[in-house]
Amino acid sequence: MYVQLTCQLIIALVFAVAAAGKLRSRASWHGFTASIRDLGLVPVAAARPVAALTVAAELGVVALLALPGLTRLGFLLALVLLATLIGGIVAVLRGGRQASCNCFGRSAETFSPLHIARNLLLVTVAAAGSISGPPASYQAAGVVASVLAAVLATAFVLRFVEILSLFTLDHPTPRS
Repeated sequence: MYVQLTCQLIIALVFAVAAAGKLRSRASWHGFTASIRDLGLVPVAAARPVAALTVAAELGVVALLALPGLTRLGFLLALVLLATLIGGIVAVLRGGRQASCNCFGRSAETFSPLHIARNLLLVTVAAAGSISGPPASYQAAGVVASVLAAVLATAFVLRFVEILSLFTLDHPTPRS
């Protein structure tokens, strides 16, 4: 079975896109740092270090998932990061604050319960990957199927909030 490979690819792609979105330009980086500050969850002086730690953790997930023998550690780091992100979103929503989600770079999209749902979906993928094992041997057809499934799943995850917002009237999400 290729469950672990598919989960590796999904989590690695999502975290790579997240890190790249924050690092793609100076404006994106500043927007992400400002969004950390605006959440009101850490002291203002800690916003830049928390932003850097977040991106380092995202890149760490990608690296660990790419290195043979460190896959489970990559999934564990992803689970810790996702749990932290979920906790932060819950705190923002419970506090009644309107904060932008700069999850994948600059965005006018504000946090909603859909962001929690998306991260819970990613928790499920990371957990499934962490408890599954690699196939006894890799076959080209299985690898191709895993890559295709991962690319489609990643595209869905990246647009999860927008897609589900189409079916709800109370959570519009304008994109910038």
